[in-house]
Amino acid sequence: MRPLAITGVGARTPVGPGARETFFSVQAKFNAFHESFIVDRTGEGAVLSAIAPLHPRVGEEARLLELAVAALTEALQGVADSWNARHRVGLVLVTPEPGARPSPWSFPASVVQALLERFPRSIGSPRVSLIPGGHTGWVMALEQISVLFAQGQLDACVLGAVDTLCSPRTVEHLDRQCRLRNSLEVEGRVPGEAAAFLVLEPLRPQSRALSQLAAWGEGTPLQGEKSPLPGALLTRATRECLRSSAANNESPGLILSDMDGSKHEALEMAFARFRAFRDQASAASLLHPSESLGDVGAATGPLLMVLATLCLLHGSGLPGGALVATHTPPGHGAVCRVLPEKR
Repeated sequence: MRPLAITGVGARTPVGPGARETFFSVQAKFNAFHESFIVDRTGEGAVLSAIAPLHPRVGEEARLLELAVAALTEALQGVADSWNARHRVGLVLVTPEPGARPSPWSFPASVVQALLERFPRSIGSPRVSLIPGGHTGWVMALEQISVLFAQGQLDACVLGAVDTLCSPRTVEHLDRQCRLRNSLEVEGRVPGEAAAFLVLEPLRPQSRALSQLAAWGEGTPLQGEKSPLPGALLTRATRECLRSSAANNESPGLILSDMDGSKHEALEMAFARFRAFRDQASAASLLHPSESLGDVGAATGPLLMVLATLCLLHGSGLPGGALVATHTPPGHGAVCRVLPEKR
C-alpha cells in the first residue's frame, strides 16, 4: 500500500458544527446527551446524542441531509478550488452494515445526489461507490481507493460517511434488541449521529497535506475460526498496520478507538494493546470519542480519522502519529495510522 495525503477534512456532530469545534469538544469531554420523547422499555425517555436543531421527530432522510451537506462542504473548502476539468474525482461513502437498521432500509439516493451537487461543476460528476460496512467499512473503502489511485483512475477521492441512530425506528429497534443504554442495559449504546469526510490524494512531494494516511490493516477470522478470542481481530489489524508503516521508527502516541464504555469493548482494546504493542502499550494514550458523541454508526471510522488529523495539527509530542482502531462484532477489525504531514 502507498501512503495517502489527507488534504481536507470536515465534520458535523452533536458537539460541533465543524471538525475543529468537534475536536475541541471531544478533548474537553463535552457531550450533548439528552433525554428524548422516545420512551424505552424502562418507561423513561431514551437518551440520545442528536444535533440540537434537528428534533427527533424530523425524518431520518432530513437528518442525514443536514449532517452530510455541512460536513462535505467543510471538507471541500479550499481544496476543490484547485480542481479542473481534467481532475478525476471519486466519492466513496461508508454505510451501515446489513441488518444494522430496522428492515426495510436503504441509503437515501437524495443524500447521494445532494452530496454530488456540492462538488465543483467544472470536474463533472464524481465516480460514486457505497460500501456497507458500519464501524469498519472505512478500511474496505481505503483498499478500493488505493487500487483506483494505483491504476491511475482517480486524482482525488472523498471518503466519508453520514449516519444517524436517532430516528424513532432505529431507537426502538435497538431497544427491542436490548442494545439501548438505560437502567436495564448499562452497557448498551447511546444513539448518536454524525457526518465526516476526508479528501484523499496520492502522497506526492508537492502535496499540501494536513496529515498523511501512512498505512492500514484489517483483521478477519482465520479459516475455521468461529469465535475469535477477545482482541484477536484488532491485534491482527494493528500488527498489519504497524508492519506496513515500519519505516517510521517512532511509536504511535495516541489511539483513537470506537470503545463505547461496555465491558466487551474494553476487553477488546485492552487485549489488542497488550498483544500488538507489548511494552509500547503504556506509552500510547487512549481516546474514545463515544463518551462525547455516542455511537455514530458508519460515520465512526471517518470521524476518528478526522479527529486524528486534528490531534496532530493542534497537538504536540506525537511524532509517531496516531492509530485509529474500530471493530464490528463478531468478525472484523480495522486499524490505520495517521502521521504528521512532514514525516
